Amino acid sequence: MDEEKIWNKVWLTDVYYFETIKSTHYCEVSTKNGTGKLHADIINLEKYLPKHFFKTRASTIVNLELIQRIDMERRMLYFAEQVFCTYAMNKTKEIKTLLRLHHYRNYKGESHGQGADITL
Repeated sequence: MDEEKIWNKVWLTDVYYFETIKSTHYCEVSTKNGTGKLHADIINLEKYLPKHFFKTRASTIVNLELIQRIDMERRMLYFAEQVFCTYAMNKTKEIKTLLRLHHYRNYKGESHGQGADITL
């Protein structure tokens, strides 16, 4: 449902993330076309989503396929220029594994030219 109380069909491939709206029975849905509300409990919602949706906090489920950038220091996932959310510290290792992130560094910390320290 959008701000004008109109229900819109949203494709899961367009959803960046779902986030619980505190003290309500709604989730905010952030999509490529904006944001809206969904009458749902995050725990039950998680059961119906495909495996590329991942629970990053107790209140947030993200679409791993749409993540563009990750700020490991601030624990931020970026989907588009102004669309981002945070993740719990205890999810860092699992996120790295699911997204196949590797930090390549030469033994003894020596760099060999450009691109020696790259996160993929």
